[in-house]
Amino acid sequence: FITGKGPELQKLQAMAKTNIEFLGWQSDENLRDLYANCRALIFPGVEDFGIVPLEAMASGKPVLAFGKRGALETVIDEGNNATGIFFSEQTAESLAEALKAFEKRRFHPEAIRRHAEKFSREIFKKKLQKSIQQKLERHFGGRVRLRESVPSILFFLVLTSPAVSFQRTPVFDIVIRNGRVLDPESKS
Repeated sequence: FITGKGPELQKLQAMAKTNIEFLGWQSDENLRDLYANCRALIFPGVEDFGIVPLEAMASGKPVLAFGKRGALETVIDEGNNATGIFFSEQTAESLAEALKAFEKRRFHPEAIRRHAEKFSREIFKKKLQKSIQQKLERHFGGRVRLRESVPSILFFLVLTSPAVSFQRTPVFDIVIRNGRVLDPESKS
């Protein structure tokens, strides 16, 4: 099956043999079912992050991916905890070699699923908050603290806005007076 739409759809449909079925756009629920019932995901595209491979890996399925950009961040092609196989060119020959390698390897669905969990939203938010807090501490010497209940992205957008000056806000604890950052506990 091939899911999704794109500028190459008609060209691909014209090239496809009768064993290829184009499903078009699919809901998240249908995608989960497709991932759960496939042997592997073939991902010949290029993404900045590699979210599509992670969606398949969340179902414990290995990924055969074009080895560029985002897939390199999310797919592991070596060792006992491999989550997929890379192919080096976007050609039928390169993909055929990856398929041959896939048939010879054994993948562990639970290990693949655990790897995908490392990229969960919650873990991403915690890592982002930690990174922002570390940068705040380096820059402000511990005088500014990110509040845990605040989304980091909101904080980042607010902090980087040059027109904003704050006193204690719902976003973070900071006191700026006369252009100086003061201790948040300070009353002066």
